[in-house]
Amino acid sequence: MTLVAQADADPILDGEGRRVFRGVEWQETAIPADLLVDGDRIDVYEAVGNSSAFTIRTRGSRLYLQAGNAIGYIPVNDRVALEINARVPLANLERLLMATDDYLPSAIGYERNYGEVDDIPRPFLDFLTDSLLTAVDGLRVEGLHKTYDHILHQGAPSGRILPFESALAQRRANRPTAVSKRFERTVDTEANRRIKAALARLQSLYSGMRDRTGRRKRLTGLSAALSFFGEVPMTAAPAPLSRFDDLRHLPDQRPWLGRAVALSTMVLRNAGLEVRAFKGPIIAESLLIQMDDVFEQYVRQVLRRRLQDRPGVAVLDGNKAKPEGAAGRVFDEVFSALGNSPSTPDTVIEKDGATVVVVETKYKLCPGLPERDYINQVVTYAATHRCRNVVLAYPSHNDRCTLERLGRIGEVILHKAVIPLGRTDMLAVEVELGTLFATFLD
Repeated sequence: MTLVAQADADPILDGEGRRVFRGVEWQETAIPADLLVDGDRIDVYEAVGNSSAFTIRTRGSRLYLQAGNAIGYIPVNDRVALEINARVPLANLERLLMATDDYLPSAIGYERNYGEVDDIPRPFLDFLTDSLLTAVDGLRVEGLHKTYDHILHQGAPSGRILPFESALAQRRANRPTAVSKRFERTVDTEANRRIKAALARLQSLYSGMRDRTGRRKRLTGLSAALSFFGEVPMTAAPAPLSRFDDLRHLPDQRPWLGRAVALSTMVLRNAGLEVRAFKGPIIAESLLIQMDDVFEQYVRQVLRRRLQDRPGVAVLDGNKAKPEGAAGRVFDEVFSALGNSPSTPDTVIEKDGATVVVVETKYKLCPGLPERDYINQVVTYAATHRCRNVVLAYPSHNDRCTLERLGRIGEVILHKAVIPLGRTDMLAVEVELGTLFATFLD
């Protein structure tokens, strides 16, 4: 299916004036050539061109952007942006993201605007933290936010003397006393308090995450950022905000301040980035969600939850080394100086230390027999991990969650799992998936 670009009479523009074209993962979007071609070259940002987010194809005299399995908002050049949406319904996509363990979307080096959603999936916590730390680095150049405030001073007059307050103070002290009022610059502002409170909350969150990738680096950054705000009083509960209404009152010449306050507000509201929106008050790097990685982690996490009560059963990440994971090597014995190949199946299910089943996820539709290369891949995993059952798991838009035996190769039995990601009752799908895979343990 080819998605045809919108008519020139009613273009959609992002906050930077780019023409926005909407597409869906794996599909093509037609783009006018004058928006992509600059002289004798294709005009694409370098970081975007290296991201494999899309490929440029031609058919006849037309140019198309072929999306891959990454979704998100992609600034292509100064004139064009591509919004790639998932085939999965938005609510289900959020469920998949919430289930992933340590997935981090990839930033592509160009900034964009974001909206806000009401919760923050775990994969975006690291991105949100890194974006806030980047904004704080910008504040080191801009300086802390300061405002003038009335300061009451008792003693030697400084500023405007307050007669009534002076008389009252003199009566209380029973000696000549002057109370005066003057303006002083202070860092005790709502903006600074909000940023500091968000940094402290993130520091508390990461302090409780023992095995999270990048935890130590982010804790170091948060500690340094809190030191920068050392003169700012810590408040337990900053003033409530309705979205980001207070951003209009911040000085325009302090862009990093506005960015830091907006990101901090999201942290304090436990809110997340609306990845599919290209307009909003948040400015941060554009990021992409690789759906094949998300699908892999989702399947593994569902199997962990559904099989965790089984005695002696462990669901392991085959991409990680032992003992945390189940990565191995293809050859039992190496006879050549050429070395050994890694064996890294997506998921390995063990019972009492022995591999029961190897699961390899493929984020693409597979209405028939799996591709031969995939069959070869999982059969090799079976030999490497000494297991009889291997599963190729695919998404679908059907209603049924199935596990089908396809055939036997020697002692190895190949299965195909189909997981419906479009159903409204994803909890029921996860229960069904766990029940199907439990049959390998009986």
